[in-house]
Amino acid sequence: MIPDLAVQVVLPAAALAAGFLVGRLTGERAARVRDLEARIEDLAKQREQSAAELQAAKAEIENGRRRLDEYQTKVSEHFAGTSEQFRDFSLRYRALFDHLARGASDLCPDGFPALEGSPEAIAAGETPSAAEPPGDESDAASANPHKP
Repeated sequence: MIPDLAVQVVLPAAALAAGFLVGRLTGERAARVRDLEARIEDLAKQREQSAAELQAAKAEIENGRRRLDEYQTKVSEHFAGTSEQFRDFSLRYRALFDHLARGASDLCPDGFPALEGSPEAIAAGETPSAAEPPGDESDAASANPHKP
């Protein structure tokens, strides 16, 4: 009878305990596998999002570089134009100075020291300074009533 009792009670109890342990271990592993798979999916989504953000940042940097290049080109063109205008201005100023010097020498045969020499020489201080205007300060004050 003992063997029948063992077969009828002990074996089912042992099978139940073994099934419980296997189910418990398998269930915990299955839940862990599901959790890890969900984490892998989240990490893959984060990776895709990070890759998209990286591409957007690269595009923004490239746009910034392009705009900087355009700005530098505009600045260079502006200064080249400014240089050309200063050169033209200098040539026109030289022509005006020459015109005034010729007119002064033609119209004032006794000489006009303020226009003698070239603009470069005058700027360098190589020519004598202009003579004081004729008259004294009282004449200048009477000519300009706004000055004290």
